[in-house]
Amino acid sequence: MYLFPRDPKFRKIWTLRLKRDGFKPSQYTKLCERHFDKDQFSVNPDVANNVGFQVKSKMLKPGAIPSIFDYTNPKEKSLKRSASQSTESVIRSGRRSTAIEKIAKRRRYSVLDGSYNTSTGDSDVPLDAEMYTMQNDDQDIHDRAQHDNDVPVSPQSVQTGTETSVQCFSTMSQTTYNLVKRRHVSIQTDIDVLPSPGVERMSTGTQTDDSCINDLLDHSFVSRIENDNNDESEESDLDWIPDSDNEEQNDIYHDINPAKERKFIVFESCLDNLFTSCCTCGFPCSMSKTVLGSYISIKSSCENCNTQRKWESQPTSNSMPLGNLIIAGAILFSGGSAHKFLTLCMHASVQMFSIGTYMKIQSLYLVPTIENVWQREQLHLFTTARESGETLRLGGDGRCCSPGHTAKYLSYTLMDLKTNKILDTQLVQKNEVRHSYAMELEGLQRGLAKIAEEELQVSHLVTDRHSQIKKYMREVHPEVVHWFDCWHIAKGIFKKLEAVGKKKNCEIIGDWSRSISNHTYWCAMNSEGDGELVSQKWCSILNHVCNVHEGHGNKFPRCEHGDLEDRLWIKKGSKAYEELEKIVKGRLLMTDIKKISPAEQTSGLEAFHKVLCHFAPKFVHYFHAQMEARLLLAALHFNETSTRQQAKNQNDDLIYSVSFPKGRHGEGVAKEVKVKQTFNYIDELFEELLFGREVHSSFAEARAANALEN
Repeated sequence: MYLFPRDPKFRKIWTLRLKRDGFKPSQYTKLCERHFDKDQFSVNPDVANNVGFQVKSKMLKPGAIPSIFDYTNPKEKSLKRSASQSTESVIRSGRRSTAIEKIAKRRRYSVLDGSYNTSTGDSDVPLDAEMYTMQNDDQDIHDRAQHDNDVPVSPQSVQTGTETSVQCFSTMSQTTYNLVKRRHVSIQTDIDVLPSPGVERMSTGTQTDDSCINDLLDHSFVSRIENDNNDESEESDLDWIPDSDNEEQNDIYHDINPAKERKFIVFESCLDNLFTSCCTCGFPCSMSKTVLGSYISIKSSCENCNTQRKWESQPTSNSMPLGNLIIAGAILFSGGSAHKFLTLCMHASVQMFSIGTYMKIQSLYLVPTIENVWQREQLHLFTTARESGETLRLGGDGRCCSPGHTAKYLSYTLMDLKTNKILDTQLVQKNEVRHSYAMELEGLQRGLAKIAEEELQVSHLVTDRHSQIKKYMREVHPEVVHWFDCWHIAKGIFKKLEAVGKKKNCEIIGDWSRSISNHTYWCAMNSEGDGELVSQKWCSILNHVCNVHEGHGNKFPRCEHGDLEDRLWIKKGSKAYEELEKIVKGRLLMTDIKKISPAEQTSGLEAFHKVLCHFAPKFVHYFHAQMEARLLLAALHFNETSTRQQAKNQNDDLIYSVSFPKGRHGEGVAKEVKVKQTFNYIDELFEELLFGREVHSSFAEARAANALEN
């Protein structure tokens, strides 16, 4: 029994499914487990039974919805119940398919040991008595059938064989009691031919409907069930058939995305239990196994009935197990480490492919897949920007693959500051330029050339204060307004103030360092791009720290704040003031402060660099193709998740959390909590990956195709 969910949405769905007028569940109202399909449980009971796992307590999945109900009118139920009690029936309460299944199974073993009599007249136990005995032997089925109020079956509805010819077969239902719904006549069964002297052999398909059990069910029984179907709700599906067995799995793989299909870890001993005995006669079988990475194929052969069976753990694509391809893709697409994952599998004794196989799959399939998906994403972004008819306001920044001046790679990224989307990212290697300091300019030049190829115009560019970029934009692109990012300037000022504050007699500067760096943002936001006004506001901090709030300049004569409480002021002429004046009136700073960006900043690019550190950590070395692929993956992930909204609680209030950044030295900062991330780009990557394997069905073909493209 399961309590109604507390979530109002699902609680309403459960209540509507009951179809009871005026019913309102309380906090103690419960619903029986028989109203839930097997796939609504956290552990599917059928799967657990097949692998020999006993489920102690059944738990529902989050968001489980009941779907099995009998909406028959209570009065009609009582009439049917009284009619079923007055009618002479072979099985007073029991599922028809279950009873037939048990009788056929009992007779199948009788035929194997030679004790089965093919003559109806000489049978010691009549069929109706045998089926009645089956009912008494299975009280659990009796109770559940009474609960579902099944229609009884008359003795004439079951036919036996004749003396001259008996069709002896076993009907083994794929599904258990709870999965076979009362209103469905079609039953999926396995019809196995039994080798016995004097018995007519018959062979049918694995998925059958009414015609395969017409010899066991009379037309009156079928018609009575069909009449009951008319009383069901409009949502009843008369053509419903249970899920196909393993023999049909390979036929439907083309209709199911292998990457989205659920997968399980199975112990080898549990697999052996499924194949040690013949599924036809029950005798021991010989097995042979073939292992290829995460793939295993088992062939079983029975010496008694010559039954052979082959089972594969996963589909293949021209001898490559798709599980190996999907797992390799999942490692790279999630930004993981193949070495760490394979080490984890080794410690857990999980069978997996080697690192060499992963490297082949990565270079021949994964890297081209990422490049193709990024090209489509980039084309969509360029098309959208071109159709808007507006000029671009870009933000650019570089990120080295390792700290210091020993970096091998630098990735330079251009972001559309209006949409917060990555338009282009370039990977520059150190040996492509004269020295590592020149990599950032090279990345910007390549990015702007790509934008120009797409016939897009750039009106504004926001970057850091890189000296080579300043000269390049001033001389080569004077038509573009070049701004400097406020965060980079404030960060540099704060570091200098913190360093000076450690000197003797300058400790007071350390107390003012955070306020002075924050003053940089205020100057940028309240000057509307007027460079001279920004300069006067910035220099006013020298008077402000001395408790002088007037006479700053003709454009900014006095401070705009109100009365201030007393605090530690800096004396003019002191050593602390002189050190502060050197920083505030630095030659390069006074030149660059006039070009500080008044609106757009590159904070989004800093967030992208944090994402990039997940996909390509600075302490791990990657070859060029792998590094570029991980760079593009970070761009795909950022473009999908950068515009997420702030999360809200049940009271529709915005949610915040407290963060403790490293640069704040233990000081807490309020941070917005975003809604949950989505990974739609991963689905597109897997679709492209599987398609690429179908097009190039071997390593040789994929290698030749990559060579032609490069």
